Amino acid sequence: MNPLAWNYQGLRGYLTVRHLESLIRDFDPSLIFLVKIKCKGNRIEMVNRRFGNFGMHVDVVGRSVGLAMLWERDIDVQLLCFSSHHVDVVVHGTKPSSSWRFTGFYRGYDPRHRKEAWRLLDTLSAHISISWLYQRSLTNC
Repeated sequence: MNPLAWNYQGLRGYLTVRHLESLIRDFDPSLIFLVKIKCKGNRIEMVNRRFGNFGMHVDVVGRSVGLAMLWERDIDVQLLCFSSHHVDVVVHGTKPSSSWRFTGFYRGYDPRHRKEAWRLLDTLSAHISISWLYQRSLTNC
């Protein structure tokens, strides 16, 4: 399993999608978490079709950044929960003992939201009985 997390600052332009294509070709990730995609779901669905992946996205709402989690078709991924700041999944392996959890998390620079961000991570970590990998972008936290 080879996860990839990337802060895109917008996934709208042709060159950005080409860059993502290059990363996928070079690193062959099984699971991809994209932060700050700044686009609606139809764009992510187009990217998914282009790369032959499954996935889900959290649309941009107002000033939110937008998140996406993409994975290969042969990977068994169970979505646990998501918000405008995180996506939490379990990746099931071929054996029960090989399942693991991945949480992609983003929180911006506003200091008023730091405690809320840490509370969410604390809540997510409270119920873990399998290996857990989380990617975070906690700007200035």
